[in-house]
Amino acid sequence: MGRTIARVIEPGAARRQGYLEGERYIITWAIGHLVSLAEPESYDAKYKKWRDEDLPILPAAFKLQPNPKTKDQLKVIAELAKRCDRIVNACDAGREGQLIFHLIREYLKLHHPVDRLWISDLTPETIRTRLRRAAKRPRVRRADAGGAGAQPGGLADRDERLAGVYNPSPHAAVRRTRSDARARPAL
Repeated sequence: MGRTIARVIEPGAARRQGYLEGERYIITWAIGHLVSLAEPESYDAKYKKWRDEDLPILPAAFKLQPNPKTKDQLKVIAELAKRCDRIVNACDAGREGQLIFHLIREYLKLHHPVDRLWISDLTPETIRTRLRRAAKRPRVRRADAGGAGAQPGGLADRDERLAGVYNPSPHAAVRRTRSDARARPAL
């Protein structure tokens, strides 16, 4: 998806290791899940072997861990973020894409303003139109936006540019993943 978007917005972008660099944009990609929730044994060694009496596992705070197979790409994203003043999230449209972006952002502690490029149609016209539209959206602070989970101190994405309303999608993705982690069946 990143290369397709680059061909439209930065057709002369130079290829680099893990990203493309143009005059206005640096385009990189996530290669799937670069960050995930830590396995239960990272909280306590007793969780390495599942026992009914230890369930449910409800950590006070969920730990994140990088995927060892894609840690180099995560480092690329971290280095590129230092050079940027904002981020355009073009992860896949839907809960899974939101989750991938959110976990990367949380793990790397990125606080940049975020524009959301929500597309599934990768035609040049759609990419250009949606990118312009995403950049024009008013900035909404989550604490001021209303809606479930909008209290300060909750989940990340405080500066995500939205269409003037609270966007629960990133938070729904994170909550679902945390819920799934708690409900893993014993093997």
